[in-house]
Amino acid sequence: MYLRTLSHRVTGYANVTTRQFLVHLYATYGRLSPSDLIANDTKMKSGYDPNLPIESFIDQIEDCVALADAAAAPYSPAQIIAIAYNVLFSTGMFPDACRDWRRRPLIQQNWATFKVDFALAHQELRDSQVTSNQAGYQAANNAAYDTASYDIQQETALAIANRATATASDRSTVASLTA
Repeated sequence: MYLRTLSHRVTGYANVTTRQFLVHLYATYGRLSPSDLIANDTKMKSGYDPNLPIESFIDQIEDCVALADAAAAPYSPAQIIAIAYNVLFSTGMFPDACRDWRRRPLIQQNWATFKVDFALAHQELRDSQVTSNQAGYQAANNAAYDTASYDIQQETALAIANRATATASDRSTVASLTA
């Protein structure tokens, strides 16, 4: 069905519902290949950066679940939770939350509870990082500091200092010539 067939010669698209548009677009452009499903699965299982908001991870999982549902290859609730748990567990940043999650009765291990538990764990992680930085423990981060970026910063600082010296010299030269 072409989009043109949805329109009327006189009224155009005025009598076409949103649902009709969406059905048309999905039928025409929304077909997913097996490779699309594999890419979606890979995206769903991709690592999470704990420096990002936890909502970005939750959105990643929910977007992949929605795509799989649309392709008629849905994940089961147990699969969704297992994948999300394994991704967060692999970060090594939520050991207590992971332990607490494993100790929950199976009846309580659902997606809504998962999101709440790990959002709280993420907030606790953020709070502890702020507290330790305020206490002066950010030196551990400096140990892993990339030397290449440090060199670039040093070169940039040196270039700025040289530029400032050259500007001052030029100003004094112009001042003496003017006098």
